[in-house]
Amino acid sequence: FVPSRLSILRYGHFPEQWKCAAISMIRKPGKNPHEVSSFRPISLLAGFSKIFETLLMDRMFACKDFELAVPMHQFGFRKEHNTEQQLRRVTQYILTAYEKKMFCSGVFIDVSEAFDRVWHDGLLLKLAKLLPFCLYRVLESYLTDRTFYVNGNSGITSRKGKIGAGVPQGSVLGPVLYTIFTSDMPLPTIAGQQHTHTSDLFNNILLSTYADDTIILCASKEAHSAINTNQKYLSLITKWASQWCITLNANKTVHVLFSRRSTTSLLGPKSPCMNGVEIKNETKYRYLGLLLDRKLILHLHTTQLINRLRSTAFGLNWILGNQSKLPTSSKITLYKQLIAPVWQYALPIWGSLISNTRFKQIEATQNKIIRRIVNASRYIRNQDILPLNHQP
Repeated sequence: FVPSRLSILRYGHFPEQWKCAAISMIRKPGKNPHEVSSFRPISLLAGFSKIFETLLMDRMFACKDFELAVPMHQFGFRKEHNTEQQLRRVTQYILTAYEKKMFCSGVFIDVSEAFDRVWHDGLLLKLAKLLPFCLYRVLESYLTDRTFYVNGNSGITSRKGKIGAGVPQGSVLGPVLYTIFTSDMPLPTIAGQQHTHTSDLFNNILLSTYADDTIILCASKEAHSAINTNQKYLSLITKWASQWCITLNANKTVHVLFSRRSTTSLLGPKSPCMNGVEIKNETKYRYLGLLLDRKLILHLHTTQLINRLRSTAFGLNWILGNQSKLPTSSKITLYKQLIAPVWQYALPIWGSLISNTRFKQIEATQNKIIRRIVNASRYIRNQDILPLNHQP
């Protein structure tokens, strides 16, 4: 493998065998097996290709210009960044608007087939400005002349097809290349003044991106002022997306007006427009796994969380219940691996927003599951079930 790696870097040629993806079609639950849209394609790439991509990515980030090209508002696929940190930024911005008695207009932008429609020529143009020629040649070979075939039933495979756009699905470099492709996304402007690239939190506007999930938040004393400011930015980003062959789906883009005051009697526009289409107005939206409602009290999120806990525990009752002969220690391990992550995800975010009543409901649901796992009698208090109550 080492000689191959050196040859790729020396000659700038990525092996043809590593550029072929094997596609396996996984049917979505409850979907019609006779429709193509009922299947989810899973791309499988060569293992040596992923190893080399990891090494190549380290060399790419060793280039200062490339490292600085990753925008500060992008929290996806970055070291020491995760979904919970992005959720904290978004919720904190909205809470600050509440404290100042302001309206917060939030636009959740949907990008159609974001990773599958990356324009190769445009991406290579941006990479040429950031990387030395030796690495650029490798990436140019990496992106061009890629192929795929589909694995069917009974060992049947389709003929090879060519891939003319998009970053390779299931690859190591794919998310990073998409980040670079969208790194020059225009930052919001205020009063016609463009702000620097190093700061994305301005006087009253916030741009947040996680991979292709993009949010524009604008706070103002008046609802129509916040909406109009977002409208100006949407016009700017729509023009930029058109230049780089990025399709923004106005029908799936959602607008939420965050406020703890009534919004039924507000004057002016109720929602901004995109490509001449008025964006759908909603009172809630699920972002990075957290269901954000306009008052940010998360009643619906906690209700769904309790239902997920119950359904997950019910599905595992055959191995965690009283009839199971599995040792208690093994049941505890399964609980920590399969059930606890359901309520632990983004706990520092939603745990500080919900009421004590809702928190106690979640705690009661968890206690019932734990008692069933350890087969505790009615005379044992929840505090005495130490192995599970003291979770890391």
